[in-house]
Amino acid sequence: MADDSSGIITMLVGVIVLVFVALGFTVIADLNWKQWFETNNRGLAAEKDALQRRINRKEIEIQQHHHREALIETHREQGEELQDLKAQLTAAGAEAKLLVQMIEDEKETITFLQKEKDAYRLQYREHARAAAVGKTYPLLSTRLGKKYTGVRILEVNQLGVAISHDHGAARLGYRDMPDDWRQNFMFTAREVAKAKLEDQRRVAQQSRKMEERNRVIRNWQKNQSKMSEIASLRTKIASVSMQLSSSRTEARIARNKVRYQENLRLSRTYARSSYSYRRYNDSTGGYYTSSYRPRYRITSSGSKSVPGSLETWEQRAVRYERMVASYEAKLVNLRARLSSLDPSYDLPERVPAN
Repeated sequence: MADDSSGIITMLVGVIVLVFVALGFTVIADLNWKQWFETNNRGLAAEKDALQRRINRKEIEIQQHHHREALIETHREQGEELQDLKAQLTAAGAEAKLLVQMIEDEKETITFLQKEKDAYRLQYREHARAAAVGKTYPLLSTRLGKKYTGVRILEVNQLGVAISHDHGAARLGYRDMPDDWRQNFMFTAREVAKAKLEDQRRVAQQSRKMEERNRVIRNWQKNQSKMSEIASLRTKIASVSMQLSSSRTEARIARNKVRYQENLRLSRTYARSSYSYRRYNDSTGGYYTSSYRPRYRITSSGSKSVPGSLETWEQRAVRYERMVASYEAKLVNLRARLSSLDPSYDLPERVPAN
């Protein structure tokens, strides 16, 4: 009995232990399940968010695709409209070219008719003006109030009407002539002003031509005068050069004569005061001593003065040397003047000495 009780107690204890163990496992399993479930929930939530984002992107792409299709359709419609407009523009361009050609033809026709009209008007005007020459008027009153008697038309041109009257002649301009003359002779203020301007230009052109002609004549005369002066200077230079050469020759002869007389005087003086005779050699230009002593004095005709003149050789040499200096200065001046007039003339560096 006691064994049965202990066994029952042991079995109860075991059952209780098993119950607690089962409860422990249940609690542990519940905790693990909650943790796993929470983990799975977080993963599923993340996947859900990712899927939602992908869905949103796809929806945006779908919207963009629909928008592009709508744009393509719009562009296609616009392209068709543009093609229609292009066709219309092409047709309008062809029509415009045709209209332009028609306008050009009309302009040419109008220009041709205007030229014919102007030609006819000019022809009629010239005929009316030519027919008016010779007409007489007993009394003519101008628009400015001046009166002429015994008037006769001499000429009608673009500048006005030339008339003769009892007291002389006159030219009536556009402001002076009567109104009936303006109308009959077809004068206009514009035409008269243009004619005056052309006449002024013609007069100015003639004046320029005359001035140019006078300038050419003046240049020619100036050149002729310059050439004459150059020829005269060349002639003077040649003449002065010849005179300079002749004066140099005369000065050299006179100076040699003076030198010869001086040498002769020195040689005689030396010979008187020495036992030996010192002579001058003309060929070497030096003195030499000789024991030969002449028994007579050497004389030279004209040793004191120039033959046929009271002028001494020294005075003659000085006079020709002054003439040489004068001719040299004159030659330098003439050559400088010739060089200023004729650039081709080469001015010598110095006056050549003969």
